[in-house]
Amino acid sequence: MITSRIKVGHPERLFRYGDEDEKKMQVQFARLCVLYDDLTLEFTAANEDAIPLLDKSGRDNRRFYFVRRTLGTLSELRGAIGALEKSTTFQARKAAWEHGAQKEWSEAAKFFDTNHKFLKDWRNDVGGHVHDSAAAFAPACTPDLARERPVPDRRRRLARAHARSLNESVDGMQTLDTDS
Repeated sequence: MITSRIKVGHPERLFRYGDEDEKKMQVQFARLCVLYDDLTLEFTAANEDAIPLLDKSGRDNRRFYFVRRTLGTLSELRGAIGALEKSTTFQARKAAWEHGAQKEWSEAAKFFDTNHKFLKDWRNDVGGHVHDSAAAFAPACTPDLARERPVPDRRRRLARAHARSLNESVDGMQTLDTDS
């Protein structure tokens, strides 16, 4: 059975190190703590039916934003796990783990290695930035076009998704303008 301990305290005491390799390992542990919290928040916000404070430009815009952030965070998780896999200090400590914990860690590391290209492509297609090509194509897409027409490549699908966001944002701005 896998168990865990929760430590609470000042980061300098929680992430102590004796040499440079151990310091690099502790940096990745600290990074994983933050990324886990980010992932939990992003996933929850993407799945909520309504968050009124964040839904000013539409529920789908909010969900799309948090899906983009989730993909970015998964990419960062892969980097932290990869850095730990290269750490000799981490490898020595992992060797002392129970077999089940070692197996779960190895499966997670393998998942990120095996799916790196897929996650990277997905992140780049809907990632944290709206590229010029998507923004240029978006105004030409009406919401009906974005929903109904089949799209031959991922970039056009992304542009159509951004078009929906742009249309909802413009509708929201017009609503704000008429409210004043």
